[in-house]
Parts: sequence; C-alpha cells; structure tokens
Amino acid sequence: MTELSKHNIFIKLFLPVVFGVMGMIMSIVFLKHQSIWLVTAISIITLVVYLITIKAVRDSKKLMYDKKFLYINSKRGNSKISLENIRKFTIKRTNIRLLGFNIIACNIEFLIEDKRIKSTIFWAFESSFEINDFENLINNNKSY
Repeated sequence: MTELSKHNIFIKLFLPVVFGVMGMIMSIVFLKHQSIWLVTAISIITLVVYLITIKAVRDSKKLMYDKKFLYINSKRGNSKISLENIRKFTIKRTNIRLLGFNIIACNIEFLIEDKRIKSTIFWAFESSFEINDFENLINNNKSY
C-alpha cells in the first residue's frame, strides 16, 4: 500500500506552530520585565497552538491506496473504496510555498455504498510522486 497523505498533518500544523513560537519569543522580548503578563501571554499562546494541533490531528485523514482500493482512515472510522467508484480526482495548484516546496490541494470524489457522492480533500507537496502515480492509476481504472 502507498500512502497519499503522508505530509497532510505537517502542512496543516507548520504555520500555527511557527507563529506560536514567534509569539512566545515576542512575548519574552516585550514583556521580560513584567512576569505576570509574560506568563499569561505564553500560556494563552501555548493553549491556542495546542488546540489548533488537536483539531488538525483529529480532523486529518490518512489516505492509502493499492491497485484496487483507496483506504481512508480517520478518527471517525475507516473506509475502503474501490478505485472504480472514484468519480473525480482533481489537483489544485496553490500559491503556497512551504520550506521551498509548492503545496497542492487534492480533491477526491467517490461513490459510497448507497450511491451518494462524497469527497475528501488533503494537502500534499507538488513534487510528490505518489500523487502522480495515483492519478495514473485512477485514469487507467476508469470504466466509461
């Protein structure tokens, strides 16, 4: 099995953690002589970064695939979708660069058992070979 969304959590958490650390450093610099305000500011910043981290990890999905199925694992449950039931796989280029790499948003639309259409979105680096391999696999498995 190959993992599609291996950088998803890292991409979601990088900026909040960096801004949190910068906020702590700025609090230390500006409030170094006022210890009560310093402790309060660092506590609030730490709490906000912690809550963002918990939400990002809880809402993230781990997507893996093989030659026949797409597996979606999340805190809410696991799904196994046949590649033939994937209706659309789109890659949207963003203007976001993270550590020198371009970020893309990938959207997968698929049919579930009761013939409803669901979709899932995940973030990846543009240079990810897994995305291109999955797109080729989807195009080869389409039954028109």
